[in-house]
Amino acid sequence: MFPRLSLVIIVFSSFTPLLAQKSGRYFINNFKRSDYTASLSNFSLAQSQDGLIYIANYSGVLEYDGLNWRHIPIASNSNVLSLAISESNKIYVGGKRDFGHLTPDLSGDLHYVSLKNKIPVEVNFNVIRFILCASSGVYFFSKEAIFKLDEEHEVFEVWRPENNNFNYAPFEVGGDIYCFLKGNDLVKLAENGLLEKVNHLNVKDLSAVTFVDPVDENQTIIGTLKEGFYEFDEDSVYPMPGSINEYLSKSLLFAGYKTEANKYVFGSLGSGIILTGSDLNVEFVIDRSRGLQSNHVRDLMFDHQEQLWVAMQEGIATIDLYSPWLFWGQDQGVEGTVWDVVRFDNTVYIATTEGLFYKKDGIFQKIEGINGKVWTLITVDSKGHNNILLAGGNEGLFYISESKLVKISNFPNVSKLAISNNNDEIIVGHLDGLSIINLSSDGFDRHDLLKSPNNTFRSIYQDKNETIWAASKFLGVYRVEPDPSSKVPVKLYDEKAGLPDLSEINIFEYHDQLLFTTGSGIYSLIKDVNDTLTFEKNGTFIASEHKIMSITGDSKGDYFLSYLDNERNERVEKYYYGEEGKYVRESTPFNRLPDMEVMTVYAEGDSLVWIAGTEGLFRFDQRIKRDYHQPFNTLIRRVSTVDSVLFNGATAVSSDKNQIPSIAARQPHGFRLKLDYELNDISFEYSATSYITQEKNEFSYYLDNNDGDWSTWSKEYKKEYSNLPAGDYTFYVKSRNIYNREGKQAFYAFTILPPWYQTSWAYSVISVLVGLFIWFIALGYSYRIRMQKQKLKLIVADRTFEVMSQKKEIEKQNDLLKIRHEEITSQKEDIESKNNLLNKSQEKILSINKKLTELNYSLEKEVENRTSRIKSTMEKLKQINSELDMFIYRASHDLKGPINRIHGLTALAKLESLDGNNEKYFSLIEETTLEMETLLSKLMQVHDIINTHANREEVDLIALIHNTCESLKFLDREGETIYSFDLDKNSLLISDTYLLTIIIKNLLDNALTFRKKLSNEKHEIKVSTKYKKNSIEVKIFDNGIGIDPRYSKRVYEMFFRASDLSKGNGLGLYLVKLASEKLGVQIEFESEKGVYTEFTVSIPYDEY
Repeated sequence: MFPRLSLVIIVFSSFTPLLAQKSGRYFINNFKRSDYTASLSNFSLAQSQDGLIYIANYSGVLEYDGLNWRHIPIASNSNVLSLAISESNKIYVGGKRDFGHLTPDLSGDLHYVSLKNKIPVEVNFNVIRFILCASSGVYFFSKEAIFKLDEEHEVFEVWRPENNNFNYAPFEVGGDIYCFLKGNDLVKLAENGLLEKVNHLNVKDLSAVTFVDPVDENQTIIGTLKEGFYEFDEDSVYPMPGSINEYLSKSLLFAGYKTEANKYVFGSLGSGIILTGSDLNVEFVIDRSRGLQSNHVRDLMFDHQEQLWVAMQEGIATIDLYSPWLFWGQDQGVEGTVWDVVRFDNTVYIATTEGLFYKKDGIFQKIEGINGKVWTLITVDSKGHNNILLAGGNEGLFYISESKLVKISNFPNVSKLAISNNNDEIIVGHLDGLSIINLSSDGFDRHDLLKSPNNTFRSIYQDKNETIWAASKFLGVYRVEPDPSSKVPVKLYDEKAGLPDLSEINIFEYHDQLLFTTGSGIYSLIKDVNDTLTFEKNGTFIASEHKIMSITGDSKGDYFLSYLDNERNERVEKYYYGEEGKYVRESTPFNRLPDMEVMTVYAEGDSLVWIAGTEGLFRFDQRIKRDYHQPFNTLIRRVSTVDSVLFNGATAVSSDKNQIPSIAARQPHGFRLKLDYELNDISFEYSATSYITQEKNEFSYYLDNNDGDWSTWSKEYKKEYSNLPAGDYTFYVKSRNIYNREGKQAFYAFTILPPWYQTSWAYSVISVLVGLFIWFIALGYSYRIRMQKQKLKLIVADRTFEVMSQKKEIEKQNDLLKIRHEEITSQKEDIESKNNLLNKSQEKILSINKKLTELNYSLEKEVENRTSRIKSTMEKLKQINSELDMFIYRASHDLKGPINRIHGLTALAKLESLDGNNEKYFSLIEETTLEMETLLSKLMQVHDIINTHANREEVDLIALIHNTCESLKFLDREGETIYSFDLDKNSLLISDTYLLTIIIKNLLDNALTFRKKLSNEKHEIKVSTKYKKNSIEVKIFDNGIGIDPRYSKRVYEMFFRASDLSKGNGLGLYLVKLASEKLGVQIEFESEKGVYTEFTVSIPYDEY
């Protein structure tokens, strides 16, 4: 609504910005209304000494700390149209018919205080359009009057033009304040409210003056709202030429800044931000087409870190105007993901997943004729083909010369191009291998070097011996010798040769040594004692443990590489040759890049570096030197307890409560807040005043007297403490920005008072009570001693009486002992007599024992003879058993042939028989032969089990159970049986597959065979497995006919059948028993006749 005059000369001694960029976008961060939740329109900008940003918004004052926005309304919710902060950090606000300042309350909230009532005379004014904080005071400007505030004495001086209005805002030159009146008179604000005429601009209908640049004492440049720029001296006025006037013919000039390089930055209402040279010719425009969200700029401000802040009619923005980076995205014609960049014929070309593009007038335009993906570019200047550009992609190989696109070959998916050492050959890496294109003649002769499918080449290099090295993704590194007749013309190196991985290998040469980047750093080739080439880690160039994704060098010998850090984020670094003869790492400038996957890095000459990634195309200009160590502050923005705010970010700094206070965003030094013990849960919120990608700022905190050390760096901006004990505390917090520069620490000191029971008066009362308690205990103890003394006297008397009684009793016992002694003496004589009789008996027993020994010897001889006869019989039985086993095996084996022939003849007879009765008998014969075949098979299994040893092999129990069920489907052709499985997922064990199959198969066979034939109940078989401590338990349950308890001990006998209904041969459970004994498996079963049968198989296992 109201343009603002700006007169600021930006002085940054650390660099000279290069504004003359012809294309690309600066890094711009747009803040929308939804971000700051206030009015859409913004008018003025200011930054406090603490680094906080203040913005005059149509609905009040906005405060921004890098994380959060705060809205500060003024009286009657009036509009705020101007804003300024003095050197003493006092914040002044101007609006409609009012002006004043901001002051904090006791909790740190900022509030508006009007100064209008302190004007010494009554003046009617409409709007405070501008506030100037000069060395002589603070000037509040309206077109009706100018008000000057003396900050020290807080008195006002007023200037009012007679019968006229001020044209626009005042400006300061040499300590004096000047202003233009309507009618173009230039006046100086003199003492006592007088206006002293200085000059007159002889320009008809001059609009508001919005920019003034006092070049020197004799020359001044002014910019006007509508008519452009003028230069005037003491005598005359000249319109200034310059292409900026063309832009201002369709827009309004609102703000301007002059840089150290004598260039200008202007804000306009309609054309965005205009950058010009000292001659006012436009060099660059930042508007909606280049990322600014509005073309209507009302104010500009450079913050403490050289970020340009923009207040707009629709929003707020920051622009990294002095950054060495430019960016091209989809709005600048970059379609798809960029995979390669090259400058050819003074034009930048990019290969993307959408085709081939070139930059023209700042915009990338697509080259027609290539519709597929383009992966690689290379420029060539050979004898046969001067100055051409080659492009390879999934449609083949193309070249561009003199703006013509020509297809060379239909190579399948060309992924990498490289030029030979003599510039006469192009090495082409494609899907099917490697080929050579000869450029020495007018044509393009092709020669295949390597034929191998499924290649995606990341890097190709030809060394000084003409050997070609090519890195194929996921396959390894090919070595192709120049002489095809050599012993090994092509060799592939992979992990076996020492490469740690094969995904992203780049090949380059450093000091005549071939180096290979890998996922674990840089490797080189060495020869072992057998002249075999292997790879080993090399630290002579760069000692890096990261996964290096790409590497490129510039004309100065510097290298640029991209790599994956420990958090899998891709980073870019520069390595330049330092004074100590080693490469020095420089990563700080590249921290400005967004998080993305880097596709390629292209160094153009010794000044420009192009970096292509998933977020677009970026250009780094090494000639622009930026100071990455500019200071900034860490601020504690809020301190609160559970139900109250203790500190909300601002403190009044003033010795006199009646004066306008300076505002500090920190706790005053020496002040310590005291909190009751009930408020020992406290939380802190903090921010950093570095606004370059402020969302990536990190913080670390430390609470003195509580935390052991500083916390790890984190983007978290809040910290809570609970149940803090009484004591003195100081909370410290520090921050660091994307350039790893740490901001100034912030602190907040507080004391948690002890609870009432830990105060000095509580201790005194407790001491008195404890003393009284001890006194009463002493009295009680003394009384107790006296009572115990009396009691002891009575006890002594009682004990004396008891002793006398006991003495009499002892005397009686002594008399009795004498009598007993006499009795024992008599018994001793009797025992000696009986002992003599025993000696005589012993002699008789010894004689009998001798006879028994002789008899025992004769018996042992008899037993030995009988044992020999039993052993002989056992040997004969074992031989007979072996012969019987062999007979059963031979008979089973020999009977299989006739049975198979009977089976075949029966099948033929069934086919040729026309009589239905005969077919019935043939079927019975066929069924009988099948039963005999089953019997013979089981008899052979008996032989096999007896004569086999259990193997130890890996067994998949789940697969074995399922396969066994499948093999027994023929027993349930009608599908009457319902299977259910409850099998443990961990199914692997060490056992014998053959013996386990016999056990499971025969148990399932019995479950199918002995089902209830005439019952309406569905036949069910349930199989489950369960791991126990040292075994796997397999349960097989069926609801068949069950087992009669009378036969429970005989079911494992050979040829025993517990049911007359059985069609079996009585060998199934016998086989289960034999196999179980071989494996050490335990078999148990439970059964109820006519209801169910459940077998439990416990299989021992080793941990797999």
